[in-house]
Amino acid sequence: MARPILPPSNKTRRIDLHCHSNASNDASEAVLNAMRCPESDSTARELLRLTHNRGMDFVTITNHDSIPGVSTIADDANGT
Repeated sequence: MARPILPPSNKTRRIDLHCHSNASNDASEAVLNAMRCPESDSTARELLRLTHNRGMDFVTITNHDSIPGVSTIADDANGT
């Protein structure tokens, strides 16, 4: 379902354009895997809830080579 385009507003928006969920841990990032350093321990749902609770208006989940984490929350705009 397409989201409506919002009218212009003078309200300041909070945005995070680079978040990873634990779905990024499955990517073939050789350096991170060698160091056993995961991108994130949070599921996409946890990440959405955390950013919502921190007052973010827009969040971009930028997982490596993967969309399954994001597809689990694709229809949840409320951060629940």
